[in-house]
Amino acid sequence: MIRPHNLDPKIREVVERYTKEEEEWDVFPAKFRIDGAHYYYFAFDPSADQLVVREDGAVLPVSQIRKVALIANGFNTSIEALANYGESWASKPIVSIYKRYIRVLKRIKKYAINIPSELKKELDQMISLSEEVIDHQITIRKSVNAGRKLTVETRNREVVTEEDFMKMRGYQMDMGRSGFRQNEIELETSEARERLINYLESQVSWKNWRLWFPYKELKYHDQRMYSKKRDPEEVKIMEEIRKEIYKDISIEQHPEADKYLACLRNPRS
Repeated sequence: MIRPHNLDPKIREVVERYTKEEEEWDVFPAKFRIDGAHYYYFAFDPSADQLVVREDGAVLPVSQIRKVALIANGFNTSIEALANYGESWASKPIVSIYKRYIRVLKRIKKYAINIPSELKKELDQMISLSEEVIDHQITIRKSVNAGRKLTVETRNREVVTEEDFMKMRGYQMDMGRSGFRQNEIELETSEARERLINYLESQVSWKNWRLWFPYKELKYHDQRMYSKKRDPEEVKIMEEIRKEIYKDISIEQHPEADKYLACLRNPRS
């Protein structure tokens, strides 16, 4: 793994020339091999600036290392997203929670024998969508684990390729889309949950006592899920995210690309 202390002295000299007073710099733990050449990727603290240095010590203008810089930044961004968000999402007991929730819904389906046909259709859909939530949680776990494994592999071999970048970006996108879809399902089913709760409330009695515990459990789960009525701000946020999350935009066409490139200390021409 490449660290400042084991960096080639001639490369240290180059990056020191671009370091401002009272700044510290760090180097990405692997070189980026793009189009047959190797590049180091540096970040400065406390500024948000970066520097790309070719393996021979050349600091090329932005126009010549645009692709390298965007891949380096994109790879690092994906690692940070998988670590900072993905690890937390993957550790949530979503699978066990939703398995319990599905059992509740199936018990309601079994004992609410006079449930209206439309509400029964919604109940079946809630069961199906809950199984989808579990599938997405499994995807999140797999994506985070694959991202962690690839991070270790690239650091050990001290080289990141364009293929590695595409893989890591794919893990991040799969994780993000799965997390988004989980929240979307909770919002999509919130009105049906409310209708089902209201129906059960009218049906629970000493004659139909088997519905009592599923009814109470359904209310318990509902209070811990997103709701269009209770979470109007979340609905707005989801609408904005929905516009972008399923787009597959290349890094060079990303709306933040120029903003990031402006932070490079490489020459402009």
